[in-house]
Amino acid sequence: MPYELAPVLEVSTKTIFLPHRSASDEEPYTWAEESYVQNRGLVTVQLRTRYRRIIDESGHCTEVEDRSYGAEGPVLAPGQGVSISERFQVEAASGVLLHRYEVSTERGDVFTVQTPAFSFDSPLPRQTH
Repeated sequence: MPYELAPVLEVSTKTIFLPHRSASDEEPYTWAEESYVQNRGLVTVQLRTRYRRIIDESGHCTEVEDRSYGAEGPVLAPGQGVSISERFQVEAASGVLLHRYEVSTERGDVFTVQTPAFSFDSPLPRQTH
């Protein structure tokens, strides 16, 4: 497939700290994550897998692979997008989050799209539980 026809996904993500779920020293810090994935390419793609890597400020790494999309994943024509909302918990007050998406084209070509890392920072004092 020519380079110019390779899928181009634009992913915007925001994290929202959930203080009511992070109220005590015994509970991990809880976040809501809202992502919007938009197909900016020239070909229709189907989202197959979503992978998240969460690294907290203490260096602890959590990896989550969501293969539940499979053949039922959203199909995005050029210009179309999909919203994804999830929660995650970490033991430290801040860290970074990375996403990787696997998409396939109508022809069956499979591509992996990596997002840049972005940080999340709790408004609570920085301390490891």
